[in-house]
Amino acid sequence: KDITNNKIKALNQFYHKPCFKCHKCSSVLTEFHVYNSNVICKPCFMIVDKEKAKNNNNKISGDKEEECGVCGKGFREGRKVKALGKVWHKECFACSVCGGRIEGEFGELNGRLMCGKDLVLENSCAGCKGVLGESFLGVLGRKWHKECFVCS
Repeated sequence: KDITNNKIKALNQFYHKPCFKCHKCSSVLTEFHVYNSNVICKPCFMIVDKEKAKNNNNKISGDKEEECGVCGKGFREGRKVKALGKVWHKECFACSVCGGRIEGEFGELNGRLMCGKDLVLENSCAGCKGVLGESFLGVLGRKWHKECFVCS
């Protein structure tokens, strides 16, 4: 099937939106987490994370200041990343576009955490490849500066 206008990119692959399903429960994904190189839904991730914590004798903190910005669970000593005014588990600190763990440059766009590569791609003009400001055109699934969108 043609996926040109109906696709999601995750783990460096493209999926039809209806085919993008949780590896554990098969529900269609609107947001996802990566676990053992598979995409899973948030409810399944929460179950897996609780089981992992139980198996590792981790204590889950009720302290709101020390809860992960993604899964809401507490931390073991030294297993957290502080960024963008939040605290994250290292394994939860992942790009919302490609799903990869973030270890280098990153940023936030429209409330979504992104690796440096996807942040540039998501915030670039399809015409000149320059950085988009707050005002742009969204046409055919791509973003353009108003002056760059011209008939050819």
